[in-house]
Amino acid sequence: MNLDALTERFNNVWPTLLKYFQHANLLSLKFWVTPIATVLIMIFMVLIMAKVYRRPYPNSDTNPLPGDPPVRFTRIFNLWRAWLVAGCLTALLLVAWITFVSRRGEAFRTNYELPTLISFTIAMLCPVIALVKLRGSFTRQKLKNLAPQAHTPREEVRTVTRLRRAFRQTKVWLLLPLLGLAVLFIPGLSKPSLVAILLDNSGSMEEPIAQAREILRTILPQFPNKSKFVITTFDREPTYRSIGEIMDVTPGQMDSLSGSVQAFENADEAIAHIEGVSTDQGSPISEGIWKTYLDVNQQDPLTFPNRLFLIITDGKDRRVLYRETDAHYFNGDEGFATVFPSDMVHFIDVRLEQDAGGEGESFFRAAESAGMTYNDAQDPEMYQRVLKDLLSPWTVDKDLVFITVLIFVICALLALFITPKRMQRVR
Repeated sequence: MNLDALTERFNNVWPTLLKYFQHANLLSLKFWVTPIATVLIMIFMVLIMAKVYRRPYPNSDTNPLPGDPPVRFTRIFNLWRAWLVAGCLTALLLVAWITFVSRRGEAFRTNYELPTLISFTIAMLCPVIALVKLRGSFTRQKLKNLAPQAHTPREEVRTVTRLRRAFRQTKVWLLLPLLGLAVLFIPGLSKPSLVAILLDNSGSMEEPIAQAREILRTILPQFPNKSKFVITTFDREPTYRSIGEIMDVTPGQMDSLSGSVQAFENADEAIAHIEGVSTDQGSPISEGIWKTYLDVNQQDPLTFPNRLFLIITDGKDRRVLYRETDAHYFNGDEGFATVFPSDMVHFIDVRLEQDAGGEGESFFRAAESAGMTYNDAQDPEMYQRVLKDLLSPWTVDKDLVFITVLIFVICALLALFITPKRMQRVR
C-alpha cells in the first residue's frame, strides 16, 4: 500500500464509521448479540485460563539456592493474566471473521460491521485494562496480592523478578490477533460477482454518465478477484416495437438487437471502456436489457454466486410502449429470472425532477409492477448515493479491515508502553 492509498484509507475512516452507524439498528437485539456473545466468550476463556495459570511458576533463577520453592502467583494476578489472554484469543476470532466476510465481498449485507467493531474494541481493550491493573499492583504495599511468599529480601527480589518476567511474557499474547489477518491470503476464498450495467448513452444522459464514471472508478476495483463486469451501451436505433417481439429473439438472432455488450474480467478494462462511451445514440432500453441477458446466459452465469443487473436510464424508450396490463415482461421468462432474479435487477431512474411523469414513466412503472426494484435518483446527490449503495454490498470492504487493524495498532501501542512499576529493592 503506497502513501496515497494509506492517506485515502485514513480519510475514509470517519465516513465509513458514519455509514456503519447509519445502517445499524441500535435498538434491535440482533445488533447487541455480537457484543454480548463476545463478553460471554471472554468470561468462558477466563475461567479456563485461570485454571491453567494456577500452577506454580517454574524455578528459573540463574543461581538458585538449594530448597528454593517455585514462585506461586496469587489468584488476582492469574485472573488478570487470564483476562488478557481471553481478550487476545477473542480478538483473534473476530479478526478472522472480519477478514473472511470482507474477503468474500459480503460486507454491508447483514449490517454486522458496527457491532463487530464494537466487539473487537472490547476484546482489545480487555488486555490493556488487565495490564493497567497488573502494573498498579507492583508496589511494596500490594506485593502480597501478587505473590505471598516474599518474606525476606532475597525472596522479594526473586519474586519481583519472576513477576516482571511473567508480565513481559504475557504481553506476547498481544500479537495473536494479527494471525487472523492470514485469512486475507487464503487462495480461492473470494466469492466472485457478475455485475451487468446497462448504461443508457442517449443524448439526455451525458451528465448521469459522467457521474457514473466517477463512482465506478472507485467501486469496481474493490470487487473480489475473478469477478466479471458486463457493460451494455447502445450503438444504433431499435429494431422491435414490443416486449413480446424482443423476448422472442433467440441467442442466434442476437445481432438483430440494438446494443453493444462487452464483458470484462478486469475492473480497469471495464472502467476504460466506460470512459470511452459517447452520448450520441438513441435509447432502445428494452432491446439492451434482453441482449444483455442473452449474452450473459452464454457465459455460464451460475458460476457466479453474486449476480447484479443495474439499468441506468432516464426511461425514454420511445419505440416500445409499456402497459401495466401487458403480460410480457423480462422476468416472466424462466431463463431471465434464473440468471437475474427480480430482486437483483435494479432500475435507476436518473430523470431530472422536471421530467418526472414524462415519456419514461410507463417504463419504470411496468418494471416496478413486474417486481423489479425501482430506485428514484432524480437529483445528482441521490443518484450517487443509490449507485454506491447498490454496488458496495458486493465489494471487498477494505476500509473495514483497515479500521480493524487501526484499532489493533492503537490498543497494542497502549499495551506496549504499560510496564511494571519499579520497586526499591530491600537492603
